[in-house]
Amino acid sequence: MRQGRGERTRKRKGRQVAFVTYKKHPQITDDDLLAANALAQLGIEAVGIPWDGAGVDWSQFDAVVLRSCWDYFHHPREFFLWIDSLNNQGVNLLNDHSTVRWNAEKTYLADLMAAGVRIIPTVYAEQYSNASIRGILSAQGWERAAMKPTISGTSLHTWVSGPMDARTSLRDDQQKLDSLLRERSMMLQEYVPEIETLGELSLIYFGGEFSHAVRKVPRTGDFRVQHDFGGSWNAVEPNENIKNQADAVLRASGRSSVYARVDGVQREDTLLLMELEMIEPHLFLAPDPDAPQRFAQAVARRVSNYAAASKP
Repeated sequence: MRQGRGERTRKRKGRQVAFVTYKKHPQITDDDLLAANALAQLGIEAVGIPWDGAGVDWSQFDAVVLRSCWDYFHHPREFFLWIDSLNNQGVNLLNDHSTVRWNAEKTYLADLMAAGVRIIPTVYAEQYSNASIRGILSAQGWERAAMKPTISGTSLHTWVSGPMDARTSLRDDQQKLDSLLRERSMMLQEYVPEIETLGELSLIYFGGEFSHAVRKVPRTGDFRVQHDFGGSWNAVEPNENIKNQADAVLRASGRSSVYARVDGVQREDTLLLMELEMIEPHLFLAPDPDAPQRFAQAVARRVSNYAAASKP
């Protein structure tokens, strides 16, 4: 039982952190194992445990690190109750409770836009509201729009609609949107065609400092860059202007993060922000031999800060 693991934790002389996973894939991912090995070199053991595992005493860990909890958006209510329970227990959560709460719903993009960040133009549609795809396209001057829930991942309920999309009619898309709005809030973003050719640029940060970057590209004829849909990725080195824009995104968030991933589409020399991932982003540690150590050091610094703050 997980409680037994907690009992063993109290007897350990070294430090231990939980890498949070989910029940379908409870083990630490291959990519995160690189970070776990780097942490071990720093005297910290990383243990993979599902966020909804039974009988877990999370307070026994020096820190709880959200990693591959990749089903949380299917169970948002339960996940947020769990996050709140950790906060109430004083568990050291990475990233912290307020950051996770803020970052979980993509309305945070409006906050970043208000702070001067260039985001992909977005219109929000609250649950139970009436949102006309045709009306939004006309009012915004868009040819096509990407639909997605405000709480989502892995392209859940995400599709592209517009006059140029011959696969479905606007009527079918409107019915689908109306149905989803009875269940959740949605967002419509201007479709950026560069995603099909240039893909999505992801810049990864540890402790607020740029670490490395990858470019994710969809398979031919698709817009989804995730591996689940045939997407692929490769390591890249963004130019200084793009890095500076990604740095500005982090500053605009006002959050002190142990890890973060800035996802955007590059239009000429401008980074249009798609998402700022601060909950459970894939960190693409494998292509950079020093990246796992940078992540481990960021975690270790935060663990040390927690330990220092808890001393009488």
